[in-house]
Amino acid sequence: MLISVTNASKYANKKWLFVAFDCFLAGMAWRLYSSPRSSIKYRNYFDLTMMGIHWAILLTFATPWTILFGIWVGGTYLFGHFALSHSRLPVAKKQTHWVEYAFRHTANIKSSLWIDWWMGYVNFEVVHHLFPTVPPFRSYLVREKVMALAAKYDLTYNEFSYGEAWAQNLRNLDEVAKHFKM
Repeated sequence: MLISVTNASKYANKKWLFVAFDCFLAGMAWRLYSSPRSSIKYRNYFDLTMMGIHWAILLTFATPWTILFGIWVGGTYLFGHFALSHSRLPVAKKQTHWVEYAFRHTANIKSSLWIDWWMGYVNFEVVHHLFPTVPPFRSYLVREKVMALAAKYDLTYNEFSYGEAWAQNLRNLDEVAKHFKM
């Protein structure tokens, strides 16, 4: 049964489940499934060995709750920042050219020394989608050219401040929560 609009307000706080639960699950899946699976698939035995050593040391010196808390903090930091550049933008309704797609469905977070450091350069997501092989710490060098490309071809260039991006993201999660099924 779909929740009516009158009941939607009681589910509006579900946006915090993203921070409290989804980011934790993504962090766990990444650590316990995606990274080891990728290393096995590509026969990267060095990475597998390093992961084994990491977990052996971690499980020797840390309590399970400390480990889970660390995964939650790391997952919230990482996946929260990924969400700032993706999740609140329109969903693609039809297939478009990949350049147009990159401009319409991703966003940059305004650059500053603090934001670049705090976000680990994932604030240049439009640049990353257009030039995925550019190292993140070099993305700022391409940003002006990407902005010029958007202006030349009348493409939307999404760039928001860090606070504005979080506010939009949380509003979007509120909207999604209104469609939460019981």
